[in-house]
Amino acid sequence: MTATSPSQLQIESIITDILGTIDREREREIIARRYGLFDRKETLEQIGELLGITRERVRQLEKAVMARLKAMADAGQLPHIQEVQTVLLDEVRAMGKAARISDLSARLTKDNSRIDQARVSFCPPSAQRLPSLMRTIIFITRSALPTSMTRKRSKISPPEPSRLSRILVSLPLSIR
Repeated sequence: MTATSPSQLQIESIITDILGTIDREREREIIARRYGLFDRKETLEQIGELLGITRERVRQLEKAVMARLKAMADAGQLPHIQEVQTVLLDEVRAMGKAARISDLSARLTKDNSRIDQARVSFCPPSAQRLPSLMRTIIFITRSALPTSMTRKRSKISPPEPSRLSRILVSLPLSIR
């Protein structure tokens, strides 16, 4: 295990603090529901119906909020971001530089539930900490894969870039 024990990481409070940086309640609700941070993951349509907006508006708000969170992470302005980055990178190194989210979550959380896995995958390292040349390590949960990748092994089509960005965690070449 790493110098920071999993019990010290407290994923739920970290996620709550990160969501607290989002100004509008509706945007917090969209991110929490879309990524399944406190309950099951929901579709754009389901969230839109709940909030009384179109699924396209939900998608636009999600994209804008995630861009702001990424910019804040790159600037080091998200709460706990350095601690989370250090723990995640240490755990990935300890697991052979590649791991499934479910395995990583099992090491970092008590229950390793679907919600815990969603929370761990929501906290990837910021891009600023990684050099331009990097080796991509993909953390995949079976549910994160598009249907085209799970049905037939012979004809695997890559996931769309926006979907892939949600399941990637990268390690720089310098730490190999």
